[in-house]
Amino acid sequence: MNGFIARTLAVACLGAGLTTLGGCKLYECFVDPCYPERYEYQARQPIAQVFNTQAANGHVLDQTVWNYFFDAGTDKLTQGGLVYLDHLSRKRPQPDTKLFLQTAYDISYDPAAPEKLVNARVELDGKRVAAVQKYLQANTAGRPVVWEVAIHDPSGVGIGAVPQGLSIQRHYAGAQGSLPNQGTGPGLTSGGPTGPSSR
Repeated sequence: MNGFIARTLAVACLGAGLTTLGGCKLYECFVDPCYPERYEYQARQPIAQVFNTQAANGHVLDQTVWNYFFDAGTDKLTQGGLVYLDHLSRKRPQPDTKLFLQTAYDISYDPAAPEKLVNARVELDGKRVAAVQKYLQANTAGRPVVWEVAIHDPSGVGIGAVPQGLSIQRHYAGAQGSLPNQGTGPGLTSGGPTGPSSR
């Protein structure tokens, strides 16, 4: 009889252990053990993608050498352009060597010969790329860096001062309102509130 009880007890313990292990695996078949982390991660991705796109666009605009950094119609960098290139070449921890050059919009247009605008723009863009690279290579001579300058055509950054001023003027011109009536009633006269001190 003692052998039967010992064997029965051993089988029961073994069955309970297997049930426990099988129960964990069975639990994972019906329930997500990574809840809620998996779904929180998935919910963050669309927001992160929008933010990453905005950050990348802002970085491109920050790396852009604009037309106003050159004397109009030339490839000569202004003092402001030189300072901005200094700024770009000294960024920490290291400068981003991919720069962008706004295509030349400071060339006059002749309606009789539109192809002249295209040719003049291409030629001036090439000269400006060479001027930017030449200055950056001279500026970073002690720490040589290979600079890449790509031409692009970005829209203006921000809102112009004229549209902004017109918007504010329209806001003030169209604002309507009036002060509440100072009618008569308990404690009020046509001049305002009355009280013991005003009698």
